[in-house]
Amino acid sequence: MLATVMPSLGTMPAARRAHLRGDLTALRRAVAPSPLFIALVVTAIGSAAALVIDSGFNHLKPLVIAFVASSWMISLYKHEFGHAAAAFLAGDRSGRARGYLTLDLRRYTNPLLSIALPALMLPAGRVPLPGGLVFVDDSAIRTPSARNASSASPVLL
Repeated sequence: MLATVMPSLGTMPAARRAHLRGDLTALRRAVAPSPLFIALVVTAIGSAAALVIDSGFNHLKPLVIAFVASSWMISLYKHEFGHAAAAFLAGDRSGRARGYLTLDLRRYTNPLLSIALPALMLPAGRVPLPGGLVFVDDSAIRTPSARNASSASPVLL
């Protein structure tokens, strides 16, 4: 399905390639990682390095918790950012004004779905998957296939 939404640049008409390059340039200018995201990346890398270097078990549990929690939060940032970036590339520029392209998880948080529901699920023995939110303006998206791509879960590696 991704190939139908985003064909290779070689098969696109020249005008569409130029338009896509312009969208990618605009996206690069709009993206600004938040200090919180940078702190999580430093925490993940630092705790991973400490786990590799520290052969003793004195600080193992806090390091594992720091690594898993920060890595999990980074994956949430990337997932929600993927929705916002796909919508941006499809024509919805409202995500920039809402702060969705800042990689700031506070912009994606809903008190009920992101905090209360997972807090209820954890004691019940369930996996507390938070529900982040990226509001997409469907009327601003150019094509139906792009609308589907922005609402789907884009993969960012």
